Amino acid sequence: MKLKRIFAAVTAFALCASLAGCGAAATVSESVAESAAESAVEATPAVTEAPATEETADASEAALRIAGLKGPTTMGLVNLMSDEVASNYNFTMYGAADEIVPLLVKGDLDAAAVPANLAATLYNKTNGAVEVACINTLGVLYIVENGETVNSVGDLKGQTIVTTGKGATPEYVLRYVLTENGVDPDSDVTIEYCSEATEALSKVQAGEATIAMLPQPFVTSAMSQVEGLRVALDMNEEWQKVAGSKLVTGVLVVRKDAVENDPEAFAAFMDGYAASVEAANSDLEGTAALCEQYGVVAKAALAQKALPQCNIVFETGDEMKTDLETYFKVLYAADPASVGAPCLPTTSTMQAKSLCRGGCSHRPAAAAVGGCKHPPQQTPLWQKAAAILVWILIWQLAAMGLGHGGLFLATPLQTLVALAQLAPTAAFWQRIVFSALRIMAGFLLAAAGGLLLGAAGARWHGVRVFIDPAMQLIRAMPVASFVILALLWVRSANLSVIVSFTHVLPVVYAGVLGGIADTDPKLLEMAKVYRLPLTARLRYIWLPGIFPSFCESCIAAMGMCWKSGVSAEVIGLPDHSVGDALYRAKITLSTPDVFAWTLVIVLLSAALSAAAAALLRAAKTRLCGEVRV
Repeated sequence: MKLKRIFAAVTAFALCASLAGCGAAATVSESVAESAAESAVEATPAVTEAPATEETADASEAALRIAGLKGPTTMGLVNLMSDEVASNYNFTMYGAADEIVPLLVKGDLDAAAVPANLAATLYNKTNGAVEVACINTLGVLYIVENGETVNSVGDLKGQTIVTTGKGATPEYVLRYVLTENGVDPDSDVTIEYCSEATEALSKVQAGEATIAMLPQPFVTSAMSQVEGLRVALDMNEEWQKVAGSKLVTGVLVVRKDAVENDPEAFAAFMDGYAASVEAANSDLEGTAALCEQYGVVAKAALAQKALPQCNIVFETGDEMKTDLETYFKVLYAADPASVGAPCLPTTSTMQAKSLCRGGCSHRPAAAAVGGCKHPPQQTPLWQKAAAILVWILIWQLAAMGLGHGGLFLATPLQTLVALAQLAPTAAFWQRIVFSALRIMAGFLLAAAGGLLLGAAGARWHGVRVFIDPAMQLIRAMPVASFVILALLWVRSANLSVIVSFTHVLPVVYAGVLGGIADTDPKLLEMAKVYRLPLTARLRYIWLPGIFPSFCESCIAAMGMCWKSGVSAEVIGLPDHSVGDALYRAKITLSTPDVFAWTLVIVLLSAALSAAAAALLRAAKTRLCGEVRV
């Protein structure tokens, strides 16, 4: 029996090798079916450990270190965790697959129950150090409906489906099943992606949608919350009809060196795991209680209801090989990036430079009248170049020190290669135009709004008293919190406009107020004495006084605008956006692409900041006749 388990593991290893050789590495995602369910129904901390006795605490270092995720992928392990031989293993629970990845790569874990789409990626990124041992969970995705119209896949035509898992297993499974049933996922249905299962459910509850694709055990929880909600389609069954194999959801991956170091111990673990899975399917009440005890599912009652629909299995050998091969082929056909092929990179932003070239930090009023009082100290070009080269060298050394082929930190060369592969594609420029137009729209609206509100607040004290609390609230609110709230109000495609606007507005507003306060009162008094017309006061007193502070606030806000806008896109995931590209690169562990997109955003932010500065100088020249900013 033990030798059989070892042989099964070796067979799985060979499978991973063959898949990796043809580019089949799967994606990592918090929003894969299991992870979405876990985050939706759990109230426990992100990381918990199984209760340990003094004996387990003193266990030998040779004990297998095993990790699990909250949700279906670990339900089959709980009986082994409570077994009398549990002292031979160190079990640890985690909230997301991303937490497990670095531990497996570094060798701090020996095995882990993870989403299936992570297995090939881990094999590929570790050069075969992490391999598949068995399938532990089949399909946990279900189409639910608040109604009675959907009884087959064909009934989904013309409908709107809300779901999670964009760029991951849920998306590819849904699109594949629809396509194979003659339903075009791009034209025959509307698919709306949410960041988590609770958001999808809220849309159903609010009547914004009647159909959703959700994972277990969240489906069970949702049906108890929404009256009339029913399971319309089992996606595992629909997958089997068109693919001819079972839909794989979760697997157990192991480090190759852990198996080689003690094959007998690993074989014993596999035997115990098989028995634990059998108990999970036969003793629902006992397994549910253990799920709650170890933090796999929040409540035993929920776990007991969900267990029959979680498709917990222990699958090895040829059967496992067939199911995994089909699964990875579908992912590859849907999007090569989802299985480790070159993928669209990511983004980040940078702070804008000051309009005052010499780095003068004194009050804007001084710059308005005569520019910087202190002559700028120009840094020689060679010194700037040397500083940049030193930082690139530090970057290179850090990447080499972390190792793992750039999995955690891409090298400068890997970043440039990824950017070179990205730049010639039409999708690259499409994403830049999409995001830039929306982020800049939010910026321009905020600049105009901040100018008007700042002027009104300076003119009328009551207006300022009324506006100030709102500006302080926006300044203090975390970007992520605001994005989550904004998703309830606007579509994801326009999310970056709203988020950019709200985070730039307070900066420009404060800049205008500061500029007005710094305007020379003697000039204002003189204008009153000589009864200068309003247009002359605006042109020769107010604008020169306000302009430097307004300009500095706009340039400073540019970086904030890109940061908040891209962050909104990463959460909202609008199609064809930079944030969507960043998210897809992240879930495929395409670290060079992440760095390449980051470089792109930095360059975009710098270029637009420079363009804004030039336009503002030109505007001041036209309006005031001189430029001293």
